[in-house]
Amino acid sequence: MAKNAESFSINHIKHEELYEGTGISASVYNLIMGGLVLYGIVVNIILCAVATNYVESMNPLVLIIGYIVLVLGGTFMIHRAKSNALRFIGYNMIVIPLGLVLSLVVSSYGGMQSGVVQQAFIYTAIITAVMVMLSIAFPAFFSKLGPMLFGCLLGMLLAYLVVWLMKMDTIMIAYFGAALFSLYIGYDFWRSQQYPRTLGNAMISACEIYLDIINLFLRLLRILGNSKSRN
Repeated sequence: MAKNAESFSINHIKHEELYEGTGISASVYNLIMGGLVLYGIVVNIILCAVATNYVESMNPLVLIIGYIVLVLGGTFMIHRAKSNALRFIGYNMIVIPLGLVLSLVVSSYGGMQSGVVQQAFIYTAIITAVMVMLSIAFPAFFSKLGPMLFGCLLGMLLAYLVVWLMKMDTIMIAYFGAALFSLYIGYDFWRSQQYPRTLGNAMISACEIYLDIINLFLRLLRILGNSKSRN
């Protein structure tokens, strides 16, 4: 099950409401946002390194239900909570269960020491940096991508359903997903710069970019793992 890594991805979170609050400078806003994204990734790396045996011993049904409940609850909190402390708790309710599931996926590709996993991590970091820089350099281009990306996301989810029902290989969708979430990283970074610079907006934007990065990593892992298995 874990070999189809992209099946564990979380749908892109959309938020329509902007958090009002005390404004902060652009540098502090982006520092907080980047720090939260890095925090989520580091937590996931730690969980992938130490939690695999524990997760493998869990009842799969309990794991799936717990994952869904926590992620939905975390999403609700980060959108609706009135305090930043509760929003941070909501962020962790997304990061931690996703990290536990990621530990199973990473383990299925040979663990943290696997060349495939390390390659996927490096490529994800490079693509993320490139897309952020492109978003800064070409804001007009990324400002127009929202409807197209959302439509492609819905199409990709439908394609997953079709290939799952027909028991077909999902590798081509993984390539499409990698391109889609690469663009989403740039788009969500551009969008984060359009919001009022408050701590609440930095947190919700960090959550969106973090999910884009994890989705990209999963698909790169699938692509690289498939290439290695053919060699």
